Amino acid sequence: MKGTLKLEDGRELTVEINENTLKSIEKPKKTGYERVKKYSTYYSIDYDGQAVSDTESAKYDDDVSYDIANYYSDEIVAKNNARADALMRKLRRFTVEHRKEKLDWKNYRQPKWYIEYLWDSHEISATYYSVIQDFGQIYFDTKETAQKAIEEFKDELIWYFTEYKDSL
Repeated sequence: MKGTLKLEDGRELTVEINENTLKSIEKPKKTGYERVKKYSTYYSIDYDGQAVSDTESAKYDDDVSYDIANYYSDEIVAKNNARADALMRKLRRFTVEHRKEKLDWKNYRQPKWYIEYLWDSHEISATYYSVIQDFGQIYFDTKETAQKAIEEFKDELIWYFTEYKDSL
């Protein structure tokens, strides 16, 4: 297999290497969700929504945090996810507290409003589906309620749509 090797000084070399050798020297992809080595620091989100550090010690708590996906090898990823998760919980509560009519997914005439970001115009807006239900989406029963949520959470929504990164 032929490939290009990039040197630290910016030069590139064309090399021929077999696949097994290539795999042995490749750096593994870092995501921010890797299990860390024993006695190394990892992060989780505590009861008040803050990213906190802990030390991997192969104990039960480490396994529980990892198994429920509350285990991060990178502090920034942990903090970003804590902030994004808090926003989602607040929007979920907001829609339920302001809902006047139950959402009926079998009723294709009833619009189910949600919040979207338009990248071409850099606008946050409310739009709707009638028969499509997306995983993880938060729906509102009226356009007015969705608009109120946009107003109330505008700064956090802008951050979520334009700056939030869920991995390295």
